[in-house]
Amino acid sequence: MFIPPSTLLIPSPSRASFARLSMSSTLKSPPSFSTICEISDSCISLKPSPMFLAQATISRITSFDPCVVPSSVRPALQTLCDALGCHVTVTAWDQLFRLAYTAAFECHSKPSPEVSEGTDTGQKFVDVFQLLMTLSNECEMGGEWVIGAPLAELPLSEQVVVLHRMDHSVHTMRLWAMQEARLIAHTWNLRVFFLLVKGDIVNCIDTLSYVELADHSKDLEGLSVSVQVYVCAKMRAKIVSEINANIQLLKDAPILCIKVLAKIARIISTANLKLCFPKADYWRKSICIAPSTPSPYVKTYFERVLFPVLIVTEDVEISNMILRIMCEAWLDHIYSSRIKFSEWGALQLLADFAYVTSWVMECPIINEEVRLHLSKNEVLRRCEGVGRLLLRHPGEAISMNKKLPQRINENGSPESLGLERMPAEMYVPNQEQWLELRASKRRTFCCTE
Repeated sequence: MFIPPSTLLIPSPSRASFARLSMSSTLKSPPSFSTICEISDSCISLKPSPMFLAQATISRITSFDPCVVPSSVRPALQTLCDALGCHVTVTAWDQLFRLAYTAAFECHSKPSPEVSEGTDTGQKFVDVFQLLMTLSNECEMGGEWVIGAPLAELPLSEQVVVLHRMDHSVHTMRLWAMQEARLIAHTWNLRVFFLLVKGDIVNCIDTLSYVELADHSKDLEGLSVSVQVYVCAKMRAKIVSEINANIQLLKDAPILCIKVLAKIARIISTANLKLCFPKADYWRKSICIAPSTPSPYVKTYFERVLFPVLIVTEDVEISNMILRIMCEAWLDHIYSSRIKFSEWGALQLLADFAYVTSWVMECPIINEEVRLHLSKNEVLRRCEGVGRLLLRHPGEAISMNKKLPQRINENGSPESLGLERMPAEMYVPNQEQWLELRASKRRTFCCTE
């Protein structure tokens, strides 16, 4: 039977009331037989009981009046309470972590119905962290202290159990997120990808930010504590350092996922170009009339690769990155294929490159900020430069005095041209190598009326 996370967020096993019970003065009168029977009945009720009954038993034990509990019974009750606390912690974590791990193992993450930003599997990990965060924070309280309690009054041994599972859970969540993001990116189903990277990871980090872990290193140096407290405090400090390291790795995971997306985008761009890019004969045509429309493959290429990105994210950096990767793959495909261009072919390629800006400006799902940044991406100038280089002859000088039309901004004042003053050819490295792709001129006869 699945117990909702809210029922699992139980108080810490070491209760303040029971701490006061263990430190109470000796009994003024011997305990009655009925008192001893009441304590025994509470313990007997623990037989094969579900987890919530164990929680109830802890609450029952800690509610006993210190004045009526025999001193000989207190250590046994303390041990029982500690054991029950560890049992509840382990059982609650096992239950939620099993659900998260089996969902992660299936690798079929879908948008979560519970939250707008996140997947169903990611929400299960958030539930795990909420449980562990609550249990750990309540272990920071001892006796009548809300915060800053002495080490001797803190349930360190029980907190170590919680923190060990927290460290393992953070590590597992990070590995799942990285692997799942890679698998989803290969399908180019980017809605789920961004729900995972910008939703699940962020939600988990936000939950973990509420974990309160006080530094007790100075207390160990200045106080005389028992061996058990000293060992538990040292072990706790070691696990805390590992948790902080894993949380930092989790915070770095989105950047690594985006880098993975960039590599896969390059593969997908190259694959689509091999499928839709025209054959070499297309670019060697000798036609007198200059082309006025782009080739059909350009629209297909951008609708298959860039459009799915623009639908699911308005992140300017990611959109610009995908556009840059697509254009670089476009240029690399042309150069690696050693395609020769006639004058008409070079003009057609130049028209194809120019269509990218038109496609961006006319795309209805792009907001104005993304549209502005995409249209000014430097890679578009490089593509234009390649097209213009293919229209030149080896050794021909590039004019640096070309006058560009003056544009007016929203305020009515002239807009600075900036780097656009520089010819597009200057954005292209290895210009001489591109000039080698000019096809040799053939004699053609153009009949005009």
